[in-house]
Amino acid sequence: MDYHVENEARPLAHQAGERPSSRSPPRGRGQNLDRLEARSLVGRRRRPGDRRVVYIKLTAPGIRLAERLRATQIETCRAMLVGLPVRDRDELIRLVAQVALG
Repeated sequence: MDYHVENEARPLAHQAGERPSSRSPPRGRGQNLDRLEARSLVGRRRRPGDRRVVYIKLTAPGIRLAERLRATQIETCRAMLVGLPVRDRDELIRLVAQVALG
């Protein structure tokens, strides 16, 4: 799984427990990536011919962490929705899916 640093570094850092500022500058993103790389959660490589572009890739430990975080997220969502009547829950899920899919 490859991620372009400008689009994906902050969400990845957040999922791994890093707390970047809401508007982290490029230097801040690099520091976040440094911490993720030091924890062996991501690897980086430059685009051949354009070293300004950096690609990051989840490592095996990064993938395992992302999977655990996703499972936790799903359980949290289920717990939040359990109090809704089935009809309301289905409608909420339908609306969120509609927004997500455009």
